[in-house]
Amino acid sequence: MKILKGYIRNRYRPEACIIENYVAEEIVEFYNKYLHNINPIEIPIDHTAVDKYERGITSGKSHVVDINMLRQAHSYVLHNSVVVDSYIEEHYFGVIKEIWELDYISFCIPLFKCLWIDSNGGSKIDEMGFTLVNFNRIGHKDDCFILANQAK
Repeated sequence: MKILKGYIRNRYRPEACIIENYVAEEIVEFYNKYLHNINPIEIPIDHTAVDKYERGITSGKSHVVDINMLRQAHSYVLHNSVVVDSYIEEHYFGVIKEIWELDYISFCIPLFKCLWIDSNGGSKIDEMGFTLVNFNRIGHKDDCFILANQAK
């Protein structure tokens, strides 16, 4: 009876308070029992692996990049998070020069910095059906980043 008295917040409607708090308690018990392996919202998970010296445990090297290059990479991520159909239909050929990982606090986005071949005369299809690419004709210098899932 003491537990039920503790549920009462409104003395004019004690039955409603008891039922409301009892249902809330049942819901909490249900979630604790059936959803015990889910991480709570208030505890963030670190998605980057870091050892005790606060550096990445992979063999990659970190370095500071030019602010304009960082803005260009950041702009690409913001404008191309959703893949557009017209982008899929275009054909680009290029060479991956650097692999970047933009580390936002709660997630990381891998990017490829590429040298793109000029789409006007940089590639052609020969008589056997093979695509020939001229790597001496570099184009698209202002848009040198792609997301990792866009690379083929």
